[in-house]
Amino acid sequence: MVPMSAVAGQSLIWKPESVFSSRYVLVYQDALLGRLSMRSWTNAATAETAEGRLQLSTQGIFKQDIVVFDDTGDKIAAFSQKMSKGIVQFADGRMLNWINGSGWGTKKAWADISDVPFVYFESVSFSRQIQVTIAPAGRTISELSLLVVLGMYIITLLNRSSTVAATIR
Repeated sequence: MVPMSAVAGQSLIWKPESVFSSRYVLVYQDALLGRLSMRSWTNAATAETAEGRLQLSTQGIFKQDIVVFDDTGDKIAAFSQKMSKGIVQFADGRMLNWINGSGWGTKKAWADISDVPFVYFESVSFSRQIQVTIAPAGRTISELSLLVVLGMYIITLLNRSSTVAATIR
């Protein structure tokens, strides 16, 4: 796999492995950058990048937070939604924001504490694909691959919950 910092400034695509798959691959041209495998019937997932493997899951009943563990089982990040934006906090205490990148909600972004974005996620029309763009400043973030995986995980959870809501109506 290719490290994500090597393709900063390029358009990357998260796409499902098949039509009804809960497994996604992150690609740039023909290069594989990562995988995200969502488990059926739960919110647990496993991710793999050039930097290593991650385990993601939700905790809580009414207000679900997301926790990220590395391949040794150590908790390395936690994400919680705070009103209109989310916050990821790393084990060392640093925090980054998850913000809307557009008024329509079709774009999301990871941003610094001043809301300056450095990783963008945008839905590709009429598909389950998500375009990811890493701004040049994002290349220096040591948790870049974690953020790209976590962003897709959050979007996938949002899509799952909106699909369920649409079928209940």
